[in-house]
Amino acid sequence: MSTKRVLVAYGTKHGATAGTARCNPTDKDVPEIGDELAAARALENLAEQLKRSAYGDMAAAGAAPRRAPLPAYDRG
Repeated sequence: MSTKRVLVAYGTKHGATAGTARCNPTDKDVPEIGDELAAARALENLAEQLKRSAYGDMAAAGAAPRRAPLPAYDRG
């Protein structure tokens, strides 16, 4: 199993998340592939966090989009 952690700082805020990948027992074990998948999943998770935060800030400022551009907006 590969686990990768992603941290980001922006302005006065910060975000952190992790992504994991597991090798199917019937597949050849190639650690680099697991590392890449785990890192990509961590980045996807972080992107969702940032979008939810931005949409929440937009709504609080009275500038919410007329229609939700991404599914994350509805989860915010």
